[in-house]
Amino acid sequence: MLLNKNLLISNVLLFSFLYLVCVLLGDSLLQSSLVGILLFLTTLVHYFGDYKRLWYSTWRVWAVIAGISFLSVLCSEVFTKSAKGIYDLIRAVLLFFAAATIVANTKNLPSSDIVKYLLVLMTALILISYVLLAGMEGMLNLRNNPQVTRCFSGIHEYANVVSITILGLIAIWVAGKSSFSLLYCICILILSFVLVMSDSRGAYLALLLCLLYLPCYYDYRLKRAWFVIALLVVAAFIYLSFYHVGASLFGYDIPASFLERFELSVGTTEAIAKAPWLGYGLNTYKYIGEQIGWDAGYIMPHNIFLELVFSIGIPCSILLAANFFKLVNVKNRGKLTATDDFWLMLAHLLLIYLSFRGLTELRLGYKTWGMLMVSLGIMSGISLKINKTQSAIDEK
Repeated sequence: MLLNKNLLISNVLLFSFLYLVCVLLGDSLLQSSLVGILLFLTTLVHYFGDYKRLWYSTWRVWAVIAGISFLSVLCSEVFTKSAKGIYDLIRAVLLFFAAATIVANTKNLPSSDIVKYLLVLMTALILISYVLLAGMEGMLNLRNNPQVTRCFSGIHEYANVVSITILGLIAIWVAGKSSFSLLYCICILILSFVLVMSDSRGAYLALLLCLLYLPCYYDYRLKRAWFVIALLVVAAFIYLSFYHVGASLFGYDIPASFLERFELSVGTTEAIAKAPWLGYGLNTYKYIGEQIGWDAGYIMPHNIFLELVFSIGIPCSILLAANFFKLVNVKNRGKLTATDDFWLMLAHLLLIYLSFRGLTELRLGYKTWGMLMVSLGIMSGISLKINKTQSAIDEK
């Protein structure tokens, strides 16, 4: 009876966590914040021993984050807004522990019915939503559909949900081809069609970098080639943002939305130059434009990396990045199971998507911090699972 109860709780946690991953970068209407809090509270009770192990191995990381957060509030131009930014960061950190403990206690995942039900359900819901949205306005393309903004905050949030669901299916294909059925192929085709109809170019770019990363799973030597491509993409953004003159490139018009983002990048960089050491405080970007001297009412820079430096300064940004890097590496990769392969590939794809989506969209808030913490939590959960298995073997 107890075994069945624990299995039921584990399945509910897994289903809820996968749902959270799919909708975290979407609209708040999808209740990712509520699901995250419930996951944290449930895993805290159900996997309390794993929480203690995680805390002992990662407390230095959280101490650095706490120090940077305190400094950010202390030096903030708008204290109350920075306090809200730190609150969002704390909520996101809780997702790290929830993700890690769920991953550490998951078995036989690629062939699990829970994964199948969740991803097929997400595909069905996305297809239904597309049919309703397109039908209400009588247009296949969702780019300028006002119903998307009314129901899902915007086309980019909608495209994020579609893209992350595709990444989940890709992770299953990489980790367990034998469990990849025709149904999954149909799901990918449906989701790809909806994504194309969203016309979210930032999502296209982020997904392309994710797809180019897949060969690295089979040959780690290809990672160097992937990093070269990634650096070229970043270099192209830097060139277009700060050096390119005109609204066309190689005879092709640059999309107006991208031109607006390049203008934002220049304005944000000029603001950073005025306060490079400590920044202006977390969550202050859209509140201090007049104080800085911006003529336009900038709301967000559409670049999470520039916003990070704007918020906490250059030294703290470097320190924070180095701090997070400690959680990236998974030790003892030779002992990974198919389940671990799924989680590891998913974590890598989520980080890549978040990084390159963050070049053109997103802002530093609960959703962005949350996706980062979920990705890092997945990798820490794999390491925790391996360590627990090894400890059990050593005890025998």
